[in-house]
Amino acid sequence: MIKKSICLVLALAATGAQAAQLNGRIVGGGGVDDAFLDVQTADGRQWTLYCVDRCGDWFDDDAESGGLRLKRGIRNQRITLEYQTQPNRDRIAGPGSDDPLHFIQRARLLR
Repeated sequence: MIKKSICLVLALAATGAQAAQLNGRIVGGGGVDDAFLDVQTADGRQWTLYCVDRCGDWFDDDAESGGLRLKRGIRNQRITLEYQTQPNRDRIAGPGSDDPLHFIQRARLLR
């Protein structure tokens, strides 16, 4: 059991599986093939993070694009989230398989 636990810890460390935390304000989001959020932090940096089924019911269907658009009530909401930067591995259409992208692990709107 201990050997399995040590192997799991080493495997997670090797893949950079530790999540980082981000706090900010949602300034955009949507997507045609894949849902994403644009989040601006207090220092003015803007981050694009992909949901991959980790966001709430924050999107509406967009008939014009055939994709998703951020619901009006979600824009400008404060958010705290955990994310991991990982190779795309063909999860997101467009970027290459080895391109590093930010994937949301947990997200929570702050009221």
